[in-house]
Amino acid sequence: MNYMNFTAKRKESRIFFQTAMIMVFAFLTGCVDKQDISNIPEGENVTLTVNVAEIVDHNQIMKPNARIADIAIGSLKSKDEGTSQIKFDGFEAIIGSSEEYMGISTKNTLPKSENKNNPDPTGRGKLASVMADGIKYRILLYSKVGGAFVKSVLATAGQSVEIDVVKDAKYLWYAYSYNTTDDIAIPANTNSPTIETPTDEALLYASGEISASVQNTPLLITFAHKLTQVLVEINTKQLYGDITAIDASFVSDSYFNKGTFDLKGGVVGTTTSYTTGPITFANLVQGSNDIKVARFYTANPTALNKFSMQIKSLTVQQINGETVQLIAPASPVDIEFGQYTPALGKILIGELKLFKTFPIKKMLHVSLNETYGYAAGQKASYNLIQDPRNFGTNASSLIKSAGFQHVLVRYAGELLTQLNAVQKPDIVLIAVYYTLSAAEQTALANYLANGGVVVLMSDNAGGSLEQASHRDFLRTVFNAPSIALTLSNVPGAVYALSNDNDKILNGPFGDIRGKHWGEDASFTMRATGIPASDITTYSEATAINSTTNLSGITMFKHKTLNLFWIADGGFLSNEYQNGTYPSYTIEPFATNSQNFPISKKYGNPGNGHASGSMDVYNSVIFANVMAWAVERAEFYGINTP
Repeated sequence: MNYMNFTAKRKESRIFFQTAMIMVFAFLTGCVDKQDISNIPEGENVTLTVNVAEIVDHNQIMKPNARIADIAIGSLKSKDEGTSQIKFDGFEAIIGSSEEYMGISTKNTLPKSENKNNPDPTGRGKLASVMADGIKYRILLYSKVGGAFVKSVLATAGQSVEIDVVKDAKYLWYAYSYNTTDDIAIPANTNSPTIETPTDEALLYASGEISASVQNTPLLITFAHKLTQVLVEINTKQLYGDITAIDASFVSDSYFNKGTFDLKGGVVGTTTSYTTGPITFANLVQGSNDIKVARFYTANPTALNKFSMQIKSLTVQQINGETVQLIAPASPVDIEFGQYTPALGKILIGELKLFKTFPIKKMLHVSLNETYGYAAGQKASYNLIQDPRNFGTNASSLIKSAGFQHVLVRYAGELLTQLNAVQKPDIVLIAVYYTLSAAEQTALANYLANGGVVVLMSDNAGGSLEQASHRDFLRTVFNAPSIALTLSNVPGAVYALSNDNDKILNGPFGDIRGKHWGEDASFTMRATGIPASDITTYSEATAINSTTNLSGITMFKHKTLNLFWIADGGFLSNEYQNGTYPSYTIEPFATNSQNFPISKKYGNPGNGHASGSMDVYNSVIFANVMAWAVERAEFYGINTP
């Protein structure tokens, strides 16, 4: 064989083999998930084990293993720019402007169903928020020497990711996320990776340097927010209605910008403005239409020291079914939010809270002895409902109310006189030491049937006739002659509350579902024979600090009538003007120095519970009941037109 021909053929064969191998390699790599691209150099391999540490609440890009303790606490505080109160035709509103760092935002994320599959519903009140399991993020890995692209991995929060690397080699890594469960595509150019900043999602970013000398070297990622969020909220909760239609838009197209984010540099290049058009609002809480929110993200917040929204129309359906158009297209309303100090990593919040101020309600306080504020005619229970921070017309009043006209019923027979008066009471509170005459029982039942609000606290401190009169009233209301009221348990008994999610147990003054209330001084008046289908039961007859199992009910609300009942005439007992009386078996009602309801350590020992080891929430229950009572009197009451 000719040597030249042999050499040429061997060369052709080698070229063919190499070409074939390249084609096979290309075919195989074509089958690899494009989301996981790698170019690991040769050498002894070890692994990086990647996890997400947290999302910090400011714009600083943290180093790979930074801890929250290393962050200056001064940079974590929310900033509230204050509120202003305005009046429109037929309603009032409070405009609130505040700003927070995103990690501690009280409104940072929507519920899962509302925010592109984001399963983190709040992130409320944290110095740094934990990335929720299921959130996707992408990691890009580069060789520090020469800067060659090495690997890209799509990862999921809550799941460790292992990345093969060369032992002791130095790498630069970059990670980003949109804080959703959606997959994230790899940048088109991995040599100079960039992404477009989103307008309806967050942008989280982190970067750092690492080398691995041992197997499973940890890489803990701490993300930071790289955009500014604008949150607009419209709240009709204190209008006692749901938003059924809204047409609103920003007054300027220059508020929001987007741009190209350089993943290696960690910065946004040139930005351009984008228009939002009509604002699309979503429910803050799934299934609840009284708070609507809209969120926008900007890469350049410099134009956001103030921003304005124009509402062209707004319609609300109140709880009584009445539809009210608060803003009509012929008379649009401009709302300005600010001043802000905008910066990347912040959330700028504009809140419009619309409210109805309840007119003065006439309230009867029925008790022959008010030494301890049994019927809220004086002492701590009275001061709670009189404090304008609780029920008042201030911008910060929890319940917007012009207050109460207090009528004290102190003598037998006075209740009948008041029930027969031309001006009917809106609310009647009946406590200990008042025996209802037969005529009063009938009049009170008729009052209730016609929309009156009754808060009945039953006891027998005034004797068996008092006990029997309350029983007979309940028999009349429910048309149930088998109803009985029976003395049970001992002073300091503590009862568990149900988990019903309504305005009594989860109301404006606190969420006390599954917590407790305490019996004052005497025996509890448990009820049996109440038709279960007619009531919402909040507590049953067995005390948690007793080993005796009892049938019956100790707290309920009627489902159709405005009746709330509690099995203790001393439920509101507190001889102080506010504060906590130092006893575990008497005076369970407690407020702080601002007349706000608080819990009290309470209860006699028993059933594994030490004396005073239980928290009771009588005052919170009462405050929520009074908020319910005012609402019912306004929309469904005996004096409602």
